[in-house]
Amino acid sequence: NLNNDISKARLYISGLGQYSAYINGTEVAAEELLKPAISDYTKRVYFNAYDVTALLDKGDNAIGITLEGGRFTTIRYDSLYLEWCGIRHAMHYGMPQLLLQLEVTYNDGTSAMICSDESWKITNKGPIRTANEFDGETYDANKELGEWTKTGYDDSNWLPVELVEAPKGELVAQPNPNIMVQDKIRPVAIFKKDNAWIVDMGQNMVGVLDIKMRNQKAGDTITMRFAETLTSDSLIYIDNLRSAEATDHYIMSGNEAQWHPMFTYHGFRYVEVNGLRDKPTVDDFEGLVFYDAMPTTGSFETSDEI
Repeated sequence: NLNNDISKARLYISGLGQYSAYINGTEVAAEELLKPAISDYTKRVYFNAYDVTALLDKGDNAIGITLEGGRFTTIRYDSLYLEWCGIRHAMHYGMPQLLLQLEVTYNDGTSAMICSDESWKITNKGPIRTANEFDGETYDANKELGEWTKTGYDDSNWLPVELVEAPKGELVAQPNPNIMVQDKIRPVAIFKKDNAWIVDMGQNMVGVLDIKMRNQKAGDTITMRFAETLTSDSLIYIDNLRSAEATDHYIMSGNEAQWHPMFTYHGFRYVEVNGLRDKPTVDDFEGLVFYDAMPTTGSFETSDEI
């Protein structure tokens, strides 16, 4: 509760491994993804800072955070990335953790501070059932929590949080921009293979697939498997993924939905889609291409064929 007219407000937040923050039903910096940036949590822990003045009201307000473990909870021991780094074992830092500080300055010069503390409450009953950059994300729309990021929500069946020791790394402001959707692309082709649809995005990309689902039934599971290339008989080639599943699942609560995952990404050109009752069209899919919002600072041209 903010009991005065608000002059300015800043939110400082570190949600490990990844977070999404909401104030009064609006996501903070919704265009930024997979935040904060990954680090070696024994050496450095990044936080983000946002001006949230426009999202707050005099009187009652609500803050809600979605936390996902990411590489803070575990790094897969069998990833090629770790092998390249010379690491041969899994790394576990802990369960997902939140550090939050909301600084509010009133018009009369006084201020208020709202921090993440033992008064906060938590649930693991929400729709994101699993999320992992290697295995993908599973979303069950039947478990959506309603307007949990707005005031007046009944959290009586939620649990108290657990206070834990902070990671060992130094808490520092993140120096680089967060990842964002830089491009959006439509598939160039869709064809049926056995009982699945193969979606060809026309290029190799890193990101996620936004999908529209129609004429389904509640409880239907739509499964999307991602691959960079096809086999000679037009199946997706997944041998190079080793044990990574690279698969997203969406469980329907009604007959139509539009969705893309929040806490994973894939490297892919082709997507095998199972569970659709109707023939899809290219307009049912959109590739959201992720990369850092870094400016181009130079270029090079040559007439040399090499």
